[in-house]
Amino acid sequence: MEAEGVTDIPSPENADSPVYFVLLGASNLARGYYALARHLKNQLSPRRVRFWNALGPGRGYCARGGFLHVSYSSIETCNLWSALPAPLPENTRILALLTDVGNDIMYGVHPDQITEALKDIIRRLQHLNAEIFFTKIPTYFEKPIPTWIFYSLRLLFFPRSRVTMMEAVYATRKINHFLENAVGDSLHLITGLDSCYGWDRIHYSVFKAEDVWSRVAKEFLKELGCSPSAPIRFRDMMNSYFANIRDLWGADMLQRRKKGKAFF
Repeated sequence: MEAEGVTDIPSPENADSPVYFVLLGASNLARGYYALARHLKNQLSPRRVRFWNALGPGRGYCARGGFLHVSYSSIETCNLWSALPAPLPENTRILALLTDVGNDIMYGVHPDQITEALKDIIRRLQHLNAEIFFTKIPTYFEKPIPTWIFYSLRLLFFPRSRVTMMEAVYATRKINHFLENAVGDSLHLITGLDSCYGWDRIHYSVFKAEDVWSRVAKEFLKELGCSPSAPIRFRDMMNSYFANIRDLWGADMLQRRKKGKAFF
């Protein structure tokens, strides 16, 4: 894969230090993963880059979830944590992303249990000296929305859910409050994404997704002392969407191919 380069050329010492990314999320991350991963590899070349990913549509942090007949283990209990090398190679930088946090709410998990799962995941990552980036649940769901919209979205994306709108509003407020107050030395909240959601206010718009993942990549690269030479492009996002569909149908649903050792 040909590198696109970075504005800040890594020093020889920097070039030899590996960078590990731990990417945790659900459908938004699954759609944008290939664009984000390819962009980071290109921008950080010649540094060694590896990924550990727990993602997939409907994925939960503490509840088992999925899409149609595909079911994923919770992020908190998946095999990713035992697969991470310990101890890490010398001079390794590790950066993590926690996004798509809201699915557990619609599976009926109490918000206190969700925040405890997030705390546990954060503690594990901090034990690895990771820099942790996270996003909130869309603030659109912090207030009651038209009843027909809520129950239409519930029927479409969570047909077995019996969570009421006010239960979802309460949980969203509580979890977002936790995330806002979690910001610290190694914990970074990525903001300004509410305008990037599409018609359902859950998934990023096809026409704005490249802006979201360019923003995430920029935050990662800034932490590593680099500046991106170019943003993620629309065609990169389209390729990523198609790769996600290939994985969803070929690997997760039909099980005719494997996604690779980086996915858990």
